[in-house]
Amino acid sequence: LGRPEPVDVHTRFAIGSMTLGTGDLDLTTSGAITDGLAGTNISADVARLMDRLVIEGIYLFPAPAYGQNCDGSQVYQGRDALLNALSILQALRPTDPGYDSRYALINPDMLTDEFSAANIGLRFPNDPYFADPTSLLTYPWTLHHPAPYPGIEDADIDAPEAWSLQTGRADVIAAIVDSGVNYTHEDLGFEDANLNGVLDPGEDLNANAVLDSGNMWPTLGWDFADNDNDPNDKNAIFGLSHGTRVAGVVGALGNNGLGASGVNWKISLMALRISYDASSTTQAIDFAADNKAREINGSWGIWPWYARNQTVAGAVKRASDKNLLMVMAAGNTNQTDGLGVPLNDDNDKKPIYPQSEVLPNVVNVTATDYSDQQVERFGKYTVDLAAPSGLISPSYLPNGYFAIGQTSGAAPHVTGAIALLLAEEKDRIDANPGYRQMTMGEIRYLLLTSVDPLPALKGKCVSEGRLNAYRLLLNYADSDLDGYADRIEALFGTDPGNAASRPDLNGDADGDGLSNAIEMGYGTIPVP
Repeated sequence: LGRPEPVDVHTRFAIGSMTLGTGDLDLTTSGAITDGLAGTNISADVARLMDRLVIEGIYLFPAPAYGQNCDGSQVYQGRDALLNALSILQALRPTDPGYDSRYALINPDMLTDEFSAANIGLRFPNDPYFADPTSLLTYPWTLHHPAPYPGIEDADIDAPEAWSLQTGRADVIAAIVDSGVNYTHEDLGFEDANLNGVLDPGEDLNANAVLDSGNMWPTLGWDFADNDNDPNDKNAIFGLSHGTRVAGVVGALGNNGLGASGVNWKISLMALRISYDASSTTQAIDFAADNKAREINGSWGIWPWYARNQTVAGAVKRASDKNLLMVMAAGNTNQTDGLGVPLNDDNDKKPIYPQSEVLPNVVNVTATDYSDQQVERFGKYTVDLAAPSGLISPSYLPNGYFAIGQTSGAAPHVTGAIALLLAEEKDRIDANPGYRQMTMGEIRYLLLTSVDPLPALKGKCVSEGRLNAYRLLLNYADSDLDGYADRIEALFGTDPGNAASRPDLNGDADGDGLSNAIEMGYGTIPVP
């Protein structure tokens, strides 16, 4: 299909099948960790655990434990073994045997007695739907899945953990290209219902006598289906306000004491209404690109028949040229084309468009359920990652709420997580004038290597994992504030502690004819 074959990140980083947090490490005499530095023989188990920490993020270990060799010498076990190994490996110099720049990414504080799930820094909004984790109808389990809720605990995107770091910014623009958005909903908060720039009676939702745009783009957007300036959701009866619910997943107002929260508590949602045909879709994509949106959410395919359309493909390419990401829904199982003919659930065999365009700005998303099972269309090479689906969200009904499922509900979780990352980037730019903006390839690489790997996704998508918003933010750490995430620098072997040592994203490290930036954009790894 034209995409480079994705690398198996789990194989590349030597992740074995061992279960973390249980059992003893292999630290017998032949592999015992000593106080030496250069030339120390670190056991294979410790090396695997180190690599797993780098690729997967935080893990918690049991209390310190010790054993003894037959000669009575002490053997480190469990977390203590890892801490001891980490201190040795982080002390190595680049010229020492066994040096690996990735070990600099591991924070030893994450493995101390004081570090536990209880004090990671979970942050919850005061929105009422978070109050009862046993409510099947209203609890936002895709954001936080506690034990009382059915399914598998933590089958979510770790939103409260991510919110401990970032809750979003009003100057991050995400375009919702869809059926329109019910922008005056209480949890989206746009007050100028008459679109006249005047605070008319009944529009002052916050009772502050100030015209407020809530989480909507200040001038809303455009209706490309009817060619007017009112992109309100016209999909109320048959589609149950599809575009409004998608928008709510990305950015329903958070911590406002109403309903539920989106992935972003604060954001700027650009409402672009389309009729799902080539003409209106092309105009909407171009509008978003021309008006400084950083990403588009597209929970749809081109009608009819989801076939590739050259006009739309051109718009997607123009968006790519302007560093505009397009997060797309991969489609649902048992889907049919415009003539009622069933589509193959394997997108590699029957790609639908524009989500299958071979461009580095397209992120194609499948869905998982509350048991971490893959439930919708898939594709080892043409679908990038999964996200949970089924979040309760604003609807077209006056201040009503309705869940949105399948891949239509999965994609906006990814859009929202990327928006949190972009908000973090803007915070750094504000604090460090001249700080560089990430490329699409860097965002995609961080996104695809920050997932929670799931057995159910093996061979089903490029990353073989489900979205983890918290790990995505953690992996944007930049020790030397040179504009390149430590994770990116570690990939290229540059020094994340030295601002003068920077990766060459325009080069071709593995000599395959594709630039490093292009390969990162496609989800492949550009180094030999």
